[in-house]
Amino acid sequence: MASVYNQVAMADSAASIISSNTNRRKLILNNTGGSVVYIGNDNSVVDTANNANGGYPIGVGVTFYLNDYTGDIYGICASGDTSEISVIEEVIA
Repeated sequence: MASVYNQVAMADSAASIISSNTNRRKLILNNTGGSVVYIGNDNSVVDTANNANGGYPIGVGVTFYLNDYTGDIYGICASGDTSEISVIEEVIA
């Protein structure tokens, strides 16, 4: 397997963290910024878990692992907040 690394800035508008990849086997997301990032599988993700489009919260310093998920990941912060997500994607070489 090969690994791809990236750092993505997050703000209070939904933005792509990583695009779909059928060769992906593992995805590691780490919130290295100063605010909670809510993640979801499309750009309708919102900054709360208590909503039909609510994202899954990744707290500051928290690492989130996904195995065998090949779809898109989007993220968003609460209004006025910013953060950063470090990404490691392991793919079939």
